[in-house]
Amino acid sequence: MPKAKPEVPVSKTKTDKKDLPVVIEAEEIFAPVIEGHMKSLFWQALHVHEALSEVAEDRTLQVLVVLVQPVEALARRLDAGLACAEALAEWTAEAEALLGAARRRRRQLVLVDARALLSNDSELLTELDFEMHSNAQPSAGPVLPDPNYLILAETLLRQDEAATRLLQEIAALRRGPHENLPNATHLEEALSDLQALKDGQAELESYKEQIASASEEAELLRENLSLRVEADTASGGAVSSYLKAAKEELELLRENVALHLNAAKNSGTRLSELEEECEALRQAAMDRHALKAKSDALEHRLKQSDTKRAHRETILARVMLEDQRKLQAAYARGDALNRELSAARDELSGVYGSRSWQVTKPLRAVRRRGKVRPH
Repeated sequence: MPKAKPEVPVSKTKTDKKDLPVVIEAEEIFAPVIEGHMKSLFWQALHVHEALSEVAEDRTLQVLVVLVQPVEALARRLDAGLACAEALAEWTAEAEALLGAARRRRRQLVLVDARALLSNDSELLTELDFEMHSNAQPSAGPVLPDPNYLILAETLLRQDEAATRLLQEIAALRRGPHENLPNATHLEEALSDLQALKDGQAELESYKEQIASASEEAELLRENLSLRVEADTASGGAVSSYLKAAKEELELLRENVALHLNAAKNSGTRLSELEEECEALRQAAMDRHALKAKSDALEHRLKQSDTKRAHRETILARVMLEDQRKLQAAYARGDALNRELSAARDELSGVYGSRSWQVTKPLRAVRRRGKVRPH
């Protein structure tokens, strides 16, 4: 059974069996999409060129030139990071090269908008005198650049006289419709972006105020901590001085006790001597009365010595008791000061290890650099 012939639109006739020369003036991300769509749209085989100057001089052939809208082409350059002047100069050079070749082949040139061709615009397809499939599906091109770039590109093109002349010449050559860029939707999106930018700037100013407030709080905290450290250092020095004085006083008390003990020992020795002397007098005295008197005198002296020794021992006991009490008080005061010092150090460690201290660390570093920066 013979195969059915491909359907041919009634409005089109097979005027030429030769390959269709095609020039795609588009970026790398756009050109493959356009080429693939044309292969599904046209019956004729395509001979794709990157520039119109590459197409052979054959006045019998029509040349299809697919051009991305100037606004979109310039916006893509801006989106890629080029400066306004650089992007405009690059687009102008390419447009002048294209139009320079197009002027010599104006009669055989068919220039169409890329996105109108991809969408199978009926008005455009009606104007094209090529064999086409009637069931070809539209294709989606790359996403348009940001609306802000579109607006900027359109402004740059309109403000430059040379670019304006090129736009007018392209419009005169172009067949079929094309979408005006930027459209109302793009303008609304750009306005929303501008409003969001203003809101972001207001929020940024609010953050700056919060940061300034936090910086002031951090500075106050730093000064407070510095004062606490100095106070703790001074307190630690006072404790050391107090303990040193207490130790010196303890040494003096020990020396005093040693002297008292030595005096008591000497008193005991003297007492023994007096007792021996009394005994000798008793044995040697012939006169009972004289012996008794002398014995009474010796006993009286002995009693006085006992009284003095008891008095000295009482004083010594009181002194030792008072010294012990002072020593215990000194140690207790030292322990209390040590506990205060340890608590202060723990508090400092907690502050240095806290989340707020770590969060404000970059701010303190910035503030320190600001302070040391020469004016």
